[in-house]
Formats: sequence, C-alpha cells, structure tokens
Amino acid sequence: MCKVTIDLNPDPASKKQASSKTLCAVTQGCTETLKRLDKLGRFVVSFHISFCRFEPSNRAGPSITVHFRDPLGTSCSHSTDYRFIGTGSPSPSATEIADHLCQHLPGFMREHMRRGMGTLTNVQRAYEQLSMAGSL
Repeated sequence: MCKVTIDLNPDPASKKQASSKTLCAVTQGCTETLKRLDKLGRFVVSFHISFCRFEPSNRAGPSITVHFRDPLGTSCSHSTDYRFIGTGSPSPSATEIADHLCQHLPGFMREHMRRGMGTLTNVQRAYEQLSMAGSL
C-alpha cells in the first residue's frame, strides 16, 4: 500500500496552513499518478509533500518527493516542486501534478530497474563462475 504524507504548514513564518483546495489537488494528483503508472506504480512506496516558496512568488507551493524501491529492494526517490509543474503556479491542479510526474517518473524508475538488473546479472555471472570452479 502506498502512503501520501503531507506537511500541512507551508509557511512557518505566517503559520498559515495549506488550503483544502491545494491539499485535495495534491492528493488527487498522487492518486492519479499511481493509476497512470499502472504496473510500475506497485514499486511506489510513498509520496511526501512539503511546501516551499521561491521568489518572486509570495505563496508556498508543493514540493513532491516520490519514494520507490527497485527490484533489489533499494530505496530510491525522485523530487520535483511546483515551479516545474504545469504553469509553475504555487497551486497546481491534480491533472498538472499527475501529468508532470508521469512525464518524468517512469523513465527515472526504469533507469533504476535497469541498473538493478545489471547488478543481478553480475551476481549471477559471478555465482556461475564460482560454481564451475568448485568454490561453492
């Protein structure tokens, strides 16, 4: 089961919490991302959402970190923030979030999978060499 964790206080200085509209969009965007990832989505462990503010905006927007495990069980993550989602607004829609994550995340995850398969291949080759040498 995948978790979504959200830091509710986007601007500690003003003590304002994220709006319910933003929280809903982020949650729906993460859910939609999992649906679109299909089988690749089963490797996603969690989405962590915090809030950050970049000049010139005076509002904080979501920063999203997706945590996943490769087939070897290695923990991996990919992060992005609102500046790169949709129009760069601190209040991206669920569709903009899912579109952005699904544009970049699959390639990132597949690259980790390829590296994991390379490691497995090397381990198997070393095992076979040891077996043939009678060391095992």
